[in-house]
Amino acid sequence: MVRSGVRKACEGLRRRRSRADDKAFYEEIRIPEGKALTSTMVMKKVLEANVLIAAPVAKSHSATGVSMALKGMMGLIFDRKDFHLNLDIDVAVVDLCTVLKPNLTVIDASRILSEGGRAGRAR
Repeated sequence: MVRSGVRKACEGLRRRRSRADDKAFYEEIRIPEGKALTSTMVMKKVLEANVLIAAPVAKSHSATGVSMALKGMMGLIFDRKDFHLNLDIDVAVVDLCTVLKPNLTVIDASRILSEGGRAGRAR
């Protein structure tokens, strides 16, 4: 198995966690170039960070076909239901990524989930 070295590079960093279930930990931002999404609530810690590193798992997704770095940015917002229920998810994800731009993306493809989303079977 090939190792990326990410774990070793992060060993000396202090761990920080943010809660995802309380609106107090989020800030409303405008998305000036948004076509489907014109504003959303993003984790304050993400907005305050000097660097944004995306570390998604490559997997299939029923609404988008595949879920990786772009769709992974949805994990940083308060209300993801709106993307699935009321918006064109493909356009809304692109809108979100006009304001949330990772400095580095490392995709975990060590176990590809090819069926059934996050509960899918490994291939």
